Amino acid sequence: MTQKSNKATAADSRPKSGLEFLKRLAKQQNKGLRLSVFFGLLATLSMIMQWLSLAYMADQFIMHQATLTAVWPALSLFTIGTLLRPLFIKFKNNLAHTASWQARQQVRQQILQDWRQRSPLSQHQHSPAAAATQWVEEVEAMDGYFSNYWPQQMLAALSPLLIIIPVFWLNWICGVLLLISAPLIPIFMILVGLGAENINQKYFVMRQRLAGHFLDRVKHLSTIKLFNTQHYEADDIALKSDNYRRVIMRTLKVAFLSSTVLEFFTTVAIASVAIYIGFSLFGALTWGPSASLTLFSGFAILLLAPEFFQPLRNLSQYYHDRATALAACNNLLEALNTDKPINELAADSSHSDIEYISHAAKLEVKNLSFGYEQPLQRNINFSLQRGEILSLSGPSGSGKSSLLHTLAGYLPALEGHIRIPVDDISQAKVAFLPQQAWLMGDSVLNNIRLFRPNIEQAELDKLLQTVDMLEDIKQRSLGLNSQLDEDGLSFSGGQAQRIALLRLMLAPTPVILLDEPTASLDQHNRQRVITQLQALAKNGILIIATHDQDIINMAHQHLLLSPQTSHSPEPSYE
Repeated sequence: MTQKSNKATAADSRPKSGLEFLKRLAKQQNKGLRLSVFFGLLATLSMIMQWLSLAYMADQFIMHQATLTAVWPALSLFTIGTLLRPLFIKFKNNLAHTASWQARQQVRQQILQDWRQRSPLSQHQHSPAAAATQWVEEVEAMDGYFSNYWPQQMLAALSPLLIIIPVFWLNWICGVLLLISAPLIPIFMILVGLGAENINQKYFVMRQRLAGHFLDRVKHLSTIKLFNTQHYEADDIALKSDNYRRVIMRTLKVAFLSSTVLEFFTTVAIASVAIYIGFSLFGALTWGPSASLTLFSGFAILLLAPEFFQPLRNLSQYYHDRATALAACNNLLEALNTDKPINELAADSSHSDIEYISHAAKLEVKNLSFGYEQPLQRNINFSLQRGEILSLSGPSGSGKSSLLHTLAGYLPALEGHIRIPVDDISQAKVAFLPQQAWLMGDSVLNNIRLFRPNIEQAELDKLLQTVDMLEDIKQRSLGLNSQLDEDGLSFSGGQAQRIALLRLMLAPTPVILLDEPTASLDQHNRQRVITQLQALAKNGILIIATHDQDIINMAHQHLLLSPQTSHSPEPSYE
């Protein structure tokens, strides 16, 4: 009950939306982001000092014919402000980029953890291209939110307040004009940005689909050429690429629209201030503080007015970074929450129970029912001692592979009890070799010693001799350094299968599950694999799904599965 409540609490603590996810990440990087804002405010103060000192010097030189010596304090302040401002901006950007990098690394760690916890069955339901897009592009899409938008949203509120203080001190009417026009910019920015968020959401989904679509075509080019459908596939990719281009252009249209709106209101606001100052200095306006305007105060206000709107203009520019990051986070959350990790899947099945027993002598399966929404098989019972082999056979769809997935823990059992012997409860418990063995695009040596990196060469040569591969390897010019293509396509099916089996021999587990290990092999390679299976069975338990009669005859027990119907007989044991 406690374990279930803990999992329920963990599920409740997950972010419900992309915005909540971004806020949590920002909270964890709170120190770096707030320091970035602090240096941004220091840059604003440096700018104010810079422009006020420049306006004072202009007033002294033009109106009072002052000498350079007389204005040296203002010149010093101007120089200090000019030097400090870019320095503070650099500190601000470095801190924001560091916080952004840390947040993105944290997201990637969460994605890795989710991938590790998921059942391999759920991973096969998604395109590798979509996973690569999530890992690279969608995580990188968050960079602008942390490095640009988050600090700027604080600066857009605080920097104008610092700037408006000297403006009010110089002329309160100009301050009022700036304050009246300032809210219009974020209002229109938000209205335009809402449409950008929806477009960006569609943009990410379409990009994932296009990446998966293109990767599938590249991966099966030989099949496409075999059926002479190159032109059809090329036209199909061109059509989908054109649809993607249209979405990108719609995003750019929204970006240009928001920029145009901002520039219009900013220009109108600055122009109104400039007109007021010009008419006041000309003497056309005499009411209020107009008469007190001088070259110093008027020039200083005109210098500060564009800076007053600059943080709001930057926020508008970075608002699209927010929309992009929000769309990426929504897409990531949907992908992370769509398929439950295997430990949560197992928890959902109240009758499922896989028990790992340290140093036990046998594997026991009692009253096992397994399947997906409906049971594929019911009341499976068997017991195996170490050194024994169980063969599973039956027509397609009878549940041979699903039974192996259930024993491996990839698929939760619906009912029953499974007791699996292990040597060390903290180590790998079950080894599983599917029909298509996974081989990485690397050397033969790195593929073989994947689970035992420090194996001695003498022991490796002995094992290669055992599986009758030593001569095959020596015949290659690079030997063990020969490169394997993805999925082992540069080797024959029998050689790739024996490399995968050799990995099992280097890191054996008490229970080894194999799915059609001799399928699609010629007679010579098939016999080599069978010999290797016999060697594996000496110190462990082998459960093999197969149609190979030689393996069935070699097995100590045989379980014949039949397609499950309402009138299906019980599984047949031999």
